[in-house]
Amino acid sequence: MSCFVTHQRASDSLNNIGNRYNRLDVFKYVLKTYSKINFEHIYLYIGLDTEFLDRKDEFEEFVYNIFGKDKVSLEFRRFLKQNEWGPLMETLSSFEEDKLIFFMQNDDHPFIDFNVDLLNEGIALLENDKSHYKMLTLSHWPEAISAAYVHNNYEKVNNYIHTRFTLCDSINIYNFRFLKDVIINIPWTNPRWDGRIDSVLGGSGAPWGKPHHPLGPHMDNLLSAWVPLRELCRHFDGYPYQYGLYGAFPILQLPPDLSNITPLTFTKQELTDRFLMQENYFQESHGPFKLPKEWIDTMLELYKPVTITE
Repeated sequence: MSCFVTHQRASDSLNNIGNRYNRLDVFKYVLKTYSKINFEHIYLYIGLDTEFLDRKDEFEEFVYNIFGKDKVSLEFRRFLKQNEWGPLMETLSSFEEDKLIFFMQNDDHPFIDFNVDLLNEGIALLENDKSHYKMLTLSHWPEAISAAYVHNNYEKVNNYIHTRFTLCDSINIYNFRFLKDVIINIPWTNPRWDGRIDSVLGGSGAPWGKPHHPLGPHMDNLLSAWVPLRELCRHFDGYPYQYGLYGAFPILQLPPDLSNITPLTFTKQELTDRFLMQENYFQESHGPFKLPKEWIDTMLELYKPVTITE
């Protein structure tokens, strides 16, 4: 993870709702939600704005407490330029090409699923996937579901949709081969100002963009992509700027007690509505758009443990 914690965020990331909480507290909440995931090792490169520098010791102690000090490499800086990644990638050079990396350049996408079973299922699917480049989408779930359908090359595999598209996002699980090529082996001629990898493959990194750094013969479908049929992570401030999704994927609240984070609950109607509301939006740009009923049925089944009666 490489990110910067600040209250001075870009206007398009504020969603017109401002800073509702102290951003370092939000980041601590995000990390706490990740602590249920079984990581082999955690590399944190965290830049803190000046207003948080007096809390460095507090933050460091918190990180070691939730993950275990022996599992964590923590430095108080963020990578902004391509060459700054070099020493870390050299440290990881012994990794097998298909080793899976939980890659994050955002400080505000907590893991919101009520357990890690679905995530672990996806990891197993990735491990058995022999594709050259592969990924599992972690956040921006409504977009990922829609992208899988729009590309029309999808296959439902248990509780995931398997498809192919080109996505270079800063919030995903990738195999090490892909990250090494994106971070080290191709020049960043069009990097984002904040050092994130979103624009390395062209445009905003969206799967329908036009990549300009050829990593293979099929740039339009570069990665084998696995999309879960239940939401794993969510932007803390929701998605009010996208597709009218504010009500369906609302802003999250900071729990008063990080040792007791309550899972989100839904009615069956809420789950169905938010899954289908993308159809109207995407019909405007992609024509007829009808998500398969099998996807909906599986999604509802996956949410049964946190579905409440209306």
